Amino acid sequence: MISESFVKVNGRNTSYKFAGSGQPVLLIHGSYRSSFIWHRNLTQLAKNYFVIAPDRPGYGKTKLSDNRELPDMVEFIYNFTKALNLP
Repeated sequence: MISESFVKVNGRNTSYKFAGSGQPVLLIHGSYRSSFIWHRNLTQLAKNYFVIAPDRPGYGKTKLSDNRELPDMVEFIYNFTKALNLP
């Protein structure tokens, strides 16, 4: 079963979907998409892993960020993993 939640990242509520347990696997969508594209992958991977798929800033249910350049996305993903205490 896929669940959905929010966590504060860089001062913004960030939506993410998650399922399963065990070793974490992070799925990151491309531009003009959302975590919804990972629905089938989440279901399958969750059989063996704890799978997490965030909505990047400006996509899905996550509010638009002021900056969407690649270095900012890298920082966002890093801060997202820290907010969820992922290794």
